[in-house]
Amino acid sequence: MKTFIEYLSRIQCLLVIIENVQYVKLLQTTSDTITIKFQDFSSDGIPCNEQEANLKLPGTYSLTDENIDFQPYKDNSFQLRLKATCNASENLQTGILAVNRGGFYDGIPEKWCRKDLSMYDVFQFNCSNCKQKIFDKSDYPKLSDMPSEHWEELMDYWHCHKPHIDDDGTHNIYSTKYNNKLKPTSSELLLGGPYILCLSQLADRTNKTVYIEGNLVKCSGCHYELGTLTSDNLIKLNKWNLILETDSTQVTFDPIDEILMSLVIFSVEQSGRYTLVHHGTERILLWLFNTGLSVTVDNSYSLNNSMKVLYTTDEGVIEVTMKKHNVDEITTQRLPFTRCISELQLINDKLPSSLQRFENCKLDLFIYRVILHK
Repeated sequence: MKTFIEYLSRIQCLLVIIENVQYVKLLQTTSDTITIKFQDFSSDGIPCNEQEANLKLPGTYSLTDENIDFQPYKDNSFQLRLKATCNASENLQTGILAVNRGGFYDGIPEKWCRKDLSMYDVFQFNCSNCKQKIFDKSDYPKLSDMPSEHWEELMDYWHCHKPHIDDDGTHNIYSTKYNNKLKPTSSELLLGGPYILCLSQLADRTNKTVYIEGNLVKCSGCHYELGTLTSDNLIKLNKWNLILETDSTQVTFDPIDEILMSLVIFSVEQSGRYTLVHHGTERILLWLFNTGLSVTVDNSYSLNNSMKVLYTTDEGVIEVTMKKHNVDEITTQRLPFTRCISELQLINDKLPSSLQRFENCKLDLFIYRVILHK
């Protein structure tokens, strides 16, 4: 038996889909679960015994419909729609964000941004491999947020008339005004979506915690690769290679968050819903439907603040889509790319088969990870 439950906020109802059963019946509901009775298919023709199961809802809701039952949906699957009102105050504690009418977040909290780190009186970043301290808050008291990692690509959307050439035609004003590199001070961290920038002086300290080998930045304790040295001689540390340690907790950064943040930022700032992710010669097309969804998949994955995404690696579909639509492109490193692929496939496999494909694309539900500011 496969199950899928989604809260449809615009029409205020819970959509429940049950697959691979002979029949299913609703027994009772609570604010966070529904109880069903069902009968599985047998492999030898002998009827299976009836079973009961409690299905977890993706939040807490006030349910008004109880005297309705499942209806046949597609082959071997049944569908139920329950009128439901979201209990906003309780769901806020689980991190469910406000979504506008267009289906996108009004505000996008970014992990390990200035606002996030400023909450802590003390913090330090450690190597994710050997846990050695790399630097702490006292080393860099000034924190500054970087613009979107792809801010230069967004220039076409920010300016209608860019000053490409001076009046006398002698030089390009655009290149001098807008292509200046961002550089932190000696006591400053520049915080980007998936990375942290600082001066290369970090590798020159007496108590050296990192060293530079070619264009790679490595941990001096275990020689683990933490990031790279940029063309501007800045140290660029990948957040997924670090652990944030505060006085009360330790937090890691999932590599897939780089793609998630780029996907949401592109969709909000450019009103675009297609993103092509590259790594070397490999690429995957992501088609973002909407965000801020609350779903439960296979009665084991409760996904709050998730994205509904269609994805494909079919080159034919990618080429046709790029000809018909505006497609944003990002290039990422190996680890975020492979994590993206594996996460997509993992959850897609758990969806009912009737939901796994849409035309030539596969459907997936990304988890959008946030840090709650309490």
